[in-house]
Amino acid sequence: MEDTKTCRFCGQNKLVSDFYLDRRDNSFSPSCKKCTIFKADAHAKANRDKRAAAHKRRLAARPDHMKEHKLKWRYGLNKGDYEKMLAAQNFKCAICGADETCLTPRGKPQRLHIDHCHTTKKVRGILCFTCNTAIGGLRDSPELARAAAEYLEKFQ
Repeated sequence: MEDTKTCRFCGQNKLVSDFYLDRRDNSFSPSCKKCTIFKADAHAKANRDKRAAAHKRRLAARPDHMKEHKLKWRYGLNKGDYEKMLAAQNFKCAICGADETCLTPRGKPQRLHIDHCHTTKKVRGILCFTCNTAIGGLRDSPELARAAAEYLEKFQ
């Protein structure tokens, strides 16, 4: 027979398999899985505004050097390299010419993204969200891009 435990939240006697295992001390949580999920959902709904405000504060407080660190870590670029690339592209998307004042398909202000080859990790240029995701959707394949263009031209 399997062991049972009483849930601190609902007061029901349940099998220990209905409780999460706390790996820190190899014991079971005081409330059952169902009650734990219910409490977490209720807490998230009750504190949605607080969590959103805290997230905005963290983003606003994030220093600019964090962005530089990401450029260096992810793409091997420093801020100067990025600014030179932007200037060389006239501060616009290398494919469609959109700038950062344009809106995304969801109506939010867009930022330009660094485009890179997913195989070699080499940086190719700076693109808007739409062009960057289109290239990703075509799996970085010039052949697929040409085939897509030919397909579209048939219907014009």
